[in-house]
Amino acid sequence: MKDSSCPTEIIKKAVWTAIFTVYAGIIFYASIYPVQKGPSLTTVPGTDKLIHAGEFILFTLIGYRTISYYTGSSEERNAGLISLSIFYGGLTELTQMFFPYRTASVLDWLANVSGVGLGLIVIVMIERWRAKKGRTSPGSN
Repeated sequence: MKDSSCPTEIIKKAVWTAIFTVYAGIIFYASIYPVQKGPSLTTVPGTDKLIHAGEFILFTLIGYRTISYYTGSSEERNAGLISLSIFYGGLTELTQMFFPYRTASVLDWLANVSGVGLGLIVIVMIERWRAKKGRTSPGSN
C-alpha cells in the first residue's frame, strides 16, 4: 500500500480510482447498449472476441494500478485484481441476459478472461523490466 498521508498520493489514488470506475462504466454501458440490426461492424470472424480481450487487458492494467493503492501486499493485490476482473467480465455477460437485444455468451466471457490473463502477462513483463532496470541503473550498487 502506498503512503496515504502524502497529498500527492491521495490525489493519485483519487485519479486512478476515478479512471478505473469510469472505464468499468464504459465497459458495462457497451455491454448493454442496443446492437443495431444489419451488417456487423466487424467483418472478420472472431474480431469481437479480440475486442472483448482488449477491453479486459486494459481493465486489468488500470485495475492493477488502482488496486495497488488499496492493498498491502502484492499477493492481496494480485488476488483482488484477478477475482475482480474475472467477476466483472462475467457480470457484464450475465447482465446481457436481461436485455432482449443482447446475448450473453460463455465464449465472450472466456475472451474477457483471456484478456485478464494477457493483461497479467503484460504486468509481469513490466515488473520484471522495472526490476532489471533498477539493478542496472547507475548508482544502484
